[in-house]
Amino acid sequence: MVDHRREAAFLARAGAAAFLAAAFCAVFPWALRFAAAAPAPKEVAAREAGSGEDEGSARARRALGSLKAGERLEAAEDIRRGKARLSRRDMEDAARKEANPQVRYTLLQALAEREGSAAEDALLFALQNDPAMIVRAAAAQQLRRIAGGTKTVQALSQALSQDKEAEVRRACAFTLGFYPSEQGIAALERAAESPDTELRRQTAKALRMRPGASADRILKKLEKDKDPAVAGAAKRPEKR
Repeated sequence: MVDHRREAAFLARAGAAAFLAAAFCAVFPWALRFAAAAPAPKEVAAREAGSGEDEGSARARRALGSLKAGERLEAAEDIRRGKARLSRRDMEDAARKEANPQVRYTLLQALAEREGSAAEDALLFALQNDPAMIVRAAAAQQLRRIAGGTKTVQALSQALSQDKEAEVRRACAFTLGFYPSEQGIAALERAAESPDTELRRQTAKALRMRPGASADRILKKLEKDKDPAVAGAAKRPEKR
């Protein structure tokens, strides 16, 4: 007697096997072609990084998009040290999109050290807009490296009088000493009256870098400051 259930099961398995075999024959040649055409991992990295970019720079670019702040910071350090190279625009974009203040700080350092005056706009944007004190202070400090113009003096003078953080104001005061500007001298004269002892000291150091009667007049006042550190910083070196 024929067992119809076994026969049906056998036919079902045979049909399924035939279907899989046919599908494999149809797909296998296409899969081979796809595998042959697929780029190697290094080629993918090169394409993602852009034509002509070295492996270290490509790795840094990818790391800047990482969810891990530590990896982004390491990439920013590599860029600052010259181990990786990104364009100025790419560094600026990365700094503006970055959520971690320490990474933004390091990217600004890299911009100033590698791009010089071309980094002026990015540094001014950070000084005027960044929510983190360490980043605004870093921007003020790095502006010493570049030959900024009137807008830089204006931004430093404004931050010197208006920024809510003392560290930022102090950095602005000292950096103004690198800019030969009457507007900068006027801002430093106001800072010389500040109750913040360290701000007065940084102001004195800045004024010592500036020749001229205006700077001399303010320094004479600071030489009489009640704080010895401020008074000492206000004394110009004796001419020999």
